[in-house]
Amino acid sequence: MFCVEDKTRRIEGLSYDDVQTISSKVGNMAENNIIPALYIHSHPEEIDGKTVLVVDVPCGMNKPYKTLKGYEIYV
Repeated sequence: MFCVEDKTRRIEGLSYDDVQTISSKVGNMAENNIIPALYIHSHPEEIDGKTVLVVDVPCGMNKPYKTLKGYEIYV
């Protein structure tokens, strides 16, 4: 369920169900696994007639951020 082939960078695209599933999973990971919670925005876009999911990660206001387990810290 990948939208762009890693090695060739060929756009494969996603189905409507894939977009919904991935968008939900990515949003939940950012909200539930990062402290303080990070709210991201994702939206589908069409490139060369194929759908890709664009994920916008805003510059956080509550730095530093850390993973739920606290092992990794991001500024």
